[in-house]
Amino acid sequence: MATREQLVATGLYTPALVIIQSGRRRSERTVPSRLLAGAFLTCVALGASACSGGSDDGGRDPGQQSPTASDSTAANPVANKKTSEPLPPKDSQAIYDAWKAYKTAILTKNGKAAADLVAEDTFDFYEGIREKSLDTKAAELEGLSASEQLSVLVMRIQIPAATLRSINGRELFVLGTKMGMTDAEGSNRISVTDATIVGTYGRAIYVLDGEKTKLKMHFRYEDGRWKVKLMDLMKIANMALMAMATEAGMTVAELAEQTLIEQYGQAKAKAAYTPLGRG
Repeated sequence: MATREQLVATGLYTPALVIIQSGRRRSERTVPSRLLAGAFLTCVALGASACSGGSDDGGRDPGQQSPTASDSTAANPVANKKTSEPLPPKDSQAIYDAWKAYKTAILTKNGKAAADLVAEDTFDFYEGIREKSLDTKAAELEGLSASEQLSVLVMRIQIPAATLRSINGRELFVLGTKMGMTDAEGSNRISVTDATIVGTYGRAIYVLDGEKTKLKMHFRYEDGRWKVKLMDLMKIANMALMAMATEAGMTVAELAEQTLIEQYGQAKAKAAYTPLGRG
């Protein structure tokens, strides 16, 4: 079962939870911050599967099944193609190198390098956030996932409307990394171990402060290299945010609003609920 601190550290690789954590650092004495921190830690203590309402299955993250040969062939395009293109060698060091390179990119806020080291579906998510920042009305926000809601609101505050109108999902990821929307401070505490590879799919155990957790980091072999499946962390972020809201006695929408007020003040928080428009 994952400890509280372990899932906190994992979630800090997602923009929504970085905002929560930075709010804690800036305003530890406020009641909302304490409530949010306590709810997040409760989710961690229960373990990721418990936060989603599932049963404990030995620490497997929801939606993240153990890799098998059949899974790899069915789910991975490279393995499925009837070509002479070889599968990547089962070299666990390549997984560790990919993680180290990604962590270095985060620590140095090198957005381009980080973008080259995450799976392609990352940019689909960020493109969705970009479009929702422009178009989604306040009444429609509650239909989004927890991490989407908070990410949309934060993007509206931190990134100029003209910029959001002119870039794509990949460029938004690059910009967010440069702006520190991932937690560089916590990154030094994290590493991975016990990597396994099946076809074009890989995973490794998350290590925090030298101690193994039951959380998994997943990887995909794309474009001739191993890349981090950052969207798996978004799933954990959603579970953590929903647990935070529940323990604080709030809806996710109320959690997002309270967090924004703590971070940016009443005026900016209120303005964030208005779509930026297409110009």
